Amino acid sequence: MISMLICISDEKELNFIVSYVKELAELESDERWDIRVCRSDEDIFAAADEGEGYDMILVDNSIPEAAAAVGKCRRINPDAHIMIISAKNQSAADCISPEYMNMGIIMRPLTQEKLESGLRENVRSFVKRMNDGKTENCFILDSKDGRQLIPYNTISYFESREKKIFLYTHSNEYSFYDTLDRLEESLPQSKFIRCHRSFIINRSKISGIAVSKNRITLDSGEMIPISRTYKSELKELK
Repeated sequence: MISMLICISDEKELNFIVSYVKELAELESDERWDIRVCRSDEDIFAAADEGEGYDMILVDNSIPEAAAAVGKCRRINPDAHIMIISAKNQSAADCISPEYMNMGIIMRPLTQEKLESGLRENVRSFVKRMNDGKTENCFILDSKDGRQLIPYNTISYFESREKKIFLYTHSNEYSFYDTLDRLEESLPQSKFIRCHRSFIINRSKISGIAVSKNRITLDSGEMIPISRTYKSELKELK
């Protein structure tokens, strides 16, 4: 699944963009797309506060605090592809912000042809980047819903049970077939650590380690067990 956030204040433009993006999604990829619509900076800040990140973000630069809102989303998913629709009489140089990386700009005044061309170019660029695996900050999950990018910094832990791997974020759970040993080899060691034969946890989510009690507390309050094999390495994190 690909998640996309669209924040446009003009209702006519918004309706056209959502409709055309859905059409492009069917043509350019096999994944299911989840599109969230916003109309103000308050909406986009609320979307960012949900904490799961977005793979693509399209924002109207005339919306107050647009760059700050996008920046908040980008801190959750640094790999997000950003598309900017310029404010009226705004130059391309004025659109550039440190918050806007992997960026495409669609300049006003808008025409249907310009919108279609800009959206098509950006969606194709994103899909190609995703298919090429150029997503250093994301876990790539291939499932029946297609390929999904899950930012590493949203993952709490992986658990092996019932002959499957379960991936947990703050508010979602995903399952796939693999082994924890193979997963441990593929994950960046700077971000994840094995603490049990059934668990790999995100280092940044650890709020406390009680080696004597054989448990780790995550920032969500969840307790993860520690097995004897991994105690020595975890002691060094205290």
